[in-house]
Amino acid sequence: MSLPASVEQRLWRCAPCALALALLLALGFSSATAAASKSNTFTLSGQLAGTLTLNSSMTCIAGNIEKAPGEDTVRVYLTDHDIKPTNAVWYLIVDAKSPGTAHYPAPYPDTTSLGASAGATINDEWTAGHTGSGTVVLAANLKSGSINLQLPPGQDQTGAKHTEKIVGNWNCP
Repeated sequence: MSLPASVEQRLWRCAPCALALALLLALGFSSATAAASKSNTFTLSGQLAGTLTLNSSMTCIAGNIEKAPGEDTVRVYLTDHDIKPTNAVWYLIVDAKSPGTAHYPAPYPDTTSLGASAGATINDEWTAGHTGSGTVVLAANLKSGSINLQLPPGQDQTGAKHTEKIVGNWNCP
C-alpha cells in the first residue's frame, strides 16, 4: 500500500482497524451508507463542496479510539455523497492532547486530518495542526465530537491543492 508514512502510521496503528480498512480497500468496497442525520452530517466547502455522513459501521467500533499518555486518537470514517473521489474511504483522524476543545492553529499533538483514500492511494488529504483555523471538540468519552475547521493541503499527497473547510459533528452510541 502506498500511503504517506505519517498517514499509514496513524491509520494502521490499530490492528483490527487496519485489517478492516485493508480488506475494504482491497475489495474496492463502497462503504455502506450511514443513516443521515443532522448530528452525523459534515459539510465540505473549499476545494470540494458537498456532504459527508458518519459511517457508523466503520467508526463506532472498538479500536477506533486510542488513549495514550499525552495523546488521544480518534478515527472517524465518512460516506461521500457524490464528492470526488466517489466510492472512496473518507476519514477524519483527530489527535488531541486531551478531550475538550482544541483551537487551531494548535501545538503538537493536536492535529486533525481529513482525507479520502480510493484503492491503495490517498487522493486527497488536508491537515491542520500548527496551521489551519477553527475548533475541534472531543467529548470526554471520545465517542462524539464536533468540528468547524479550515485545513490546508497536507504533505505527500496528490489531490489536495487548496484549503478545505469541514463543519459537522458525530455521535457514536
